[in-house]
Amino acid sequence: MPATRRYRITVFGGGAGGRNTTGNGAEGAPGGGGSGNHQLELNLTVGQVIPITVGAGGAAATNGGSSSFGTHLTTEGGKAAPSISAIGQGGGIGGKSALGVHTAIGGGGGGGGASTILYQPTNDANGNAGGIGISPGANGGFGGTQGSSDGQHGNAPGGGGGGARQTAGTARTGGRGGDGAVIIERSA
Repeated sequence: MPATRRYRITVFGGGAGGRNTTGNGAEGAPGGGGSGNHQLELNLTVGQVIPITVGAGGAAATNGGSSSFGTHLTTEGGKAAPSISAIGQGGGIGGKSALGVHTAIGGGGGGGGASTILYQPTNDANGNAGGIGISPGANGGFGGTQGSSDGQHGNAPGGGGGGARQTAGTARTGGRGGDGAVIIERSA
């Protein structure tokens, strides 16, 4: 008779990418949402084959991919913000989990930094930090920072990409979301 062992499985989806700017004056784009996380302990038979999917981090302005451990666990990727705003806008929402014992929701992306007066780059401001994931969901991406720059890439597993920031008419690219992960640990 095949042996069974107990394992702890933790699944993160991919983080969403931050938004691009459009090249129209001063803009601060919002960051992407971080992934949720899902954790479950279960008995597996030695030699059992279970398909695993690891969600990729989203490119700029794209949702993160879902991750799964067979039919036991699935975790959605973070969500990209729907649009940008020249006065700054909240970021994408965090991903969520389904099934399992422990569920955590990823942090939403940060709001973009922007001019306090539309299209006046001398009055720009920093973006807000991404939301902190709920124990231990992934963090959202930062909004665009002061000055012109591409968004920072999200940390793996599942962190949201940062939003881009511009002070003049050159479009910038949002950061890519961090890839997801499926972590398998032997339980006591």
